[in-house]
Amino acid sequence: MDCIYILFTAFLSVRSFEQFCINFTNEKLQQLFNQHVFKMEQVVYKTEEIDWSYVEFVDNQDVLDLIEKVAYGPFKL
Repeated sequence: MDCIYILFTAFLSVRSFEQFCINFTNEKLQQLFNQHVFKMEQVVYKTEEIDWSYVEFVDNQDVLDLIEKVAYGPFKL
C-alpha cells in the first residue's frame, strides 16, 4: 500500500510527472533488490535445506505491473 500512496501522491499532487518517474524508478530498483536478496536467496536456502526463517517483505510487483501496462498505465501517454 505504501508504494501506491507514494507513487500516486507524487503524480496527483503538487509534484510533477518527473517526480513520479523518479519514484517509479526507485520502486523498480527496490523490486530488483527484493528479487535477488529475498526471493532468489530464499529459494536457494529451501533447495539446499538450510535452516532459516522466512523473511516477510512487501512485494509491490503487482503495482509496478499495473503502471507499466501498455494499455492502462500512465506511461502510455
